[in-house]
Amino acid sequence: MDILDLVKDSTVFNGVLINVIGALMLSAVSRLISPTKFLFYPLLFVFKNDLSSCFNKLSVEDKSSALLLIFECKEADVHYNILIKEIKLQKYGLVYPIPVLKVLFDYVYMKNIDISGASFLSFLSCNQIFDYDRNKMPVWSLKKLIAHIVVYTLFLAFLTWYMYSIYNGVVSLAHAAVTVSNLLNLFLMVVNIFISIRIFYIFAKQFIYFFFAISFSKEMERYILLKDEEELIRDFKL
Repeated sequence: MDILDLVKDSTVFNGVLINVIGALMLSAVSRLISPTKFLFYPLLFVFKNDLSSCFNKLSVEDKSSALLLIFECKEADVHYNILIKEIKLQKYGLVYPIPVLKVLFDYVYMKNIDISGASFLSFLSCNQIFDYDRNKMPVWSLKKLIAHIVVYTLFLAFLTWYMYSIYNGVVSLAHAAVTVSNLLNLFLMVVNIFISIRIFYIFAKQFIYFFFAISFSKEMERYILLKDEEELIRDFKL
């Protein structure tokens, strides 16, 4: 079938024309929208992310790479090499020093702990309430915990007041005259409520994670003590 026959066949020609025009329109719309994506990035970030460790969101390959970095590190390694590996591990959500991470994953393996569970993830994401160094396992700090509890409580209280104020504004607009301005304000208020609820959930969840992390650290500390006792008994028998 040559071009003239294709043009003569109106059904085929119209179908091809519609497909071509549709493809061109989609391409034009995508090009117009792409420069404005950054305007919606904060909204997408709030609903796609939270304050918890990103380790659980990693692919299997990235998790495997992180574990290899940890257990390939030896005490005899040059300090700079160790620091380089720790910097790489931070992008995986593993912010503790490598010696701490080695003990952590030994404990996870021996106790068959779910690495997607709240206790494990809380320990990774709540490092700010612990005192630790390269040769010391994390121990929760009462001072740091109280400081974070106060800050989070004040923020959640403010957020609650803010959502209540928006709710009162929505109620008042619901009984107001139907105008374009009122409808736009009502829409923006509803969006603000949803965003505020999401932010409230993120910080409330992190608030609860503090206590999960403390409980996890105490269980890991008991595991380490028992392991040390078993090694001492074994050495004594020898």
